[in-house]
Amino acid sequence: ARAKGLDPKPRPETEVAKDLASLVEGFIGPLGVAERIRELSKRMSREEMAFKIAEEIVYGRFGHMERMEAAEQFGKTVAEALQGSPALYPERGPTASINFITCHDGFTLADLVSYEQKHNLANGEQNRDGSDFNLSWNCGIEGPTEDERIRRLRHKQMRNFAAILLLSQGVPMLLAGDEIGRTQQGNNNAYCQDNRISWIDWSLLEQNKSLFRFFKLLIAFRKEHPCLRRTSFNVKKVNGKAQMSWHGLKPNQPDWSERNKLLALQYLVDYPSDEYSLLIIFNAHKNKQTVKLPQLPAGRKWYLAMNTWLEPPDDIMEKGKEIILKKQNKFVVNEYSTVLMIAQ
Repeated sequence: ARAKGLDPKPRPETEVAKDLASLVEGFIGPLGVAERIRELSKRMSREEMAFKIAEEIVYGRFGHMERMEAAEQFGKTVAEALQGSPALYPERGPTASINFITCHDGFTLADLVSYEQKHNLANGEQNRDGSDFNLSWNCGIEGPTEDERIRRLRHKQMRNFAAILLLSQGVPMLLAGDEIGRTQQGNNNAYCQDNRISWIDWSLLEQNKSLFRFFKLLIAFRKEHPCLRRTSFNVKKVNGKAQMSWHGLKPNQPDWSERNKLLALQYLVDYPSDEYSLLIIFNAHKNKQTVKLPQLPAGRKWYLAMNTWLEPPDDIMEKGKEIILKKQNKFVVNEYSTVLMIAQ
């Protein structure tokens, strides 16, 4: 069927490439990635290879990019993740992608935003064990702090991570305790610790109840909207418009340049017969951005369902309590924040 031109394009956002290595290079960007993947695939599993390639990209070992610069291709990276990794699973579909921010190896979510270095001395290996490649940011101070500005930023970052995970196609995986802010005190290799370092402190449920509420409502939102749980990369149309569309500061004008750190994704849904839209906006810039919103059909209005910039409980709304926007044509997305809207 595909040879006769009857099969739709399997990856609406992925260029056709001769092999998986070329697909990945097309998304990531730096030249040389494809050849390195082919080389590593001869002696590494796919999982080992993925971590190795990520490490080499971050440390600028491809092209002429400086350290961290290559990893700043925000638009392509986020688009690939939001779709459920079509470059890795072009034939199997989004449900083949197991998505996670943290897992049993490495930092917990709370530690990911609180530490830039591992703190594994308690493991008895002079801090030599555990990975040095954590892709973490302590938001200004290493470890615990009483600085309220940094504490608020860390909690916002945890909500941002939760949002990108639970609003992405694929199968989300949560590390137990992340929903209540569990910490291992910067230890990223706590397999040998059977004590407070590795235990879940259930008193955190009360201490971080706003974070738990955020996770709970976001999971409920994901379950409520089937468009966030697609089983195919094929993009169909609803009333002549694509089910998925990418936007930037202006509708239908996403910025795929390396330095851009803002991306919006719109879902158009016909379910079961009543059309509505979801709009997700990610702003990883250190400055706020004014985004022009996609125009809606007559009678439809944009409602705010989530804004990680706002303090709890205003960071996420319960079903039916979304807030109608005063200005329907534009919205200011604050720095380091994620916004979710629903048009109804």
